[in-house]
Amino acid sequence: MSQAKWPEIDWLRGTACIFMILNHAGVAWLDVTQEAGVAASFLTRLGSYAPVVFFFVTGLGYGVRRPTMGRPVPASAYTKIAVLLLADQLLNWWAGRFPVGLDFLGFIGLSAAILEWLTRRRRATAIALGLLVSCIGLRYGLGSAAIMKLIGASSDSWLALVLGRAVLPNVSYTILPWLSYPLAGYLLASWTRRSGDSQRLSGSPTRARLLWVVVPLSGTLTMALLGHGASFFRWGTMSLAFFVSSIALLALGLGLADLLARRSPAPRLANLLAIRGVASLAVVPIHYVVVFFVLLLAPMATGAAHWSGGAYLILLIPVIGAVWTLSRIAAGWTTEWGQLRTQRVALRIAPALAICGAGIVLWIAPPHAQLLRVCAMAVGQLGLGLWLVAPRRPPLPANTNSGA
Repeated sequence: MSQAKWPEIDWLRGTACIFMILNHAGVAWLDVTQEAGVAASFLTRLGSYAPVVFFFVTGLGYGVRRPTMGRPVPASAYTKIAVLLLADQLLNWWAGRFPVGLDFLGFIGLSAAILEWLTRRRRATAIALGLLVSCIGLRYGLGSAAIMKLIGASSDSWLALVLGRAVLPNVSYTILPWLSYPLAGYLLASWTRRSGDSQRLSGSPTRARLLWVVVPLSGTLTMALLGHGASFFRWGTMSLAFFVSSIALLALGLGLADLLARRSPAPRLANLLAIRGVASLAVVPIHYVVVFFVLLLAPMATGAAHWSGGAYLILLIPVIGAVWTLSRIAAGWTTEWGQLRTQRVALRIAPALAICGAGIVLWIAPPHAQLLRVCAMAVGQLGLGLWLVAPRRPPLPANTNSGA
């Protein structure tokens, strides 16, 4: 079953990319010591939910596939996971996290490895449901507190790290509760696929109505937590308030995607929002370069090191447009690269040289050489994208049966 029949996945992936730009632009451009305004602060905070959507979409992608029980993991899956992990290390080195770290690309690779194993089990859905309940229960239920109290574990012990209750150096996303998002995506897509609806993720009206029940319930609980001064923190460790609000956001996104799929008044707008897999991988390095370049323009335009909240709102549209355009151009070149069947050695060596060169620059370049470092990271990640699609089969033999 092809993902092309599930346009909601591409729409959600595009939404996650926009969220990522909103957050990283806000963090880079706005001065934390100055008042940015309600709108700029809200969009920056909204953008912090980008990993939630990315991880959920990862699970959706595995859930739409036909069952692969008993089949070996293909070499292409290992390549994809390795590319994600290497791209994540380039991102970590650019951020100064040495020698290794785990950011969102690495967590997507880790989730893919777990889902590759899961989809080959006889009772994959039941196992996924059990893991999902365990992730949430051990992190937020009585399980984690009871276990730690029972064995007398401290708040900075290895058990606290496993349960997601403590921060691990250089690790942005812990297994608990972040693994619950790809598991939930897998369960939803698998449920829809098994129901026989191969055209829409939202599937039957019953599931669509269920989404519109979850939205107000989780939204009301989120507002109640906000009213009681709950923390919506998610870096390193994730607060309960953030987790609850992420459920509301995912349900709302799925509901809107269903409406768009059923009654799309503007198919061109829907296609504009959609981002396919290769293009989404290109968005990551390209948006970092564009965001950093715009930050460099701030002193020339305003005389200050940062942009104001109003400028942030104005610049978002052209920045998102530039990132979208450049990413699709890069994806087009990557696709053409992957279709080549000549000079296979060069097609493999060129990306490898770009990746190694980027890694060396990130290790030896001084911290203040930010432009050089962000460009090296982008070159390395784009090289990994080329490596991912580089042809690995021998060229087709020439047709010797066509007579003169």
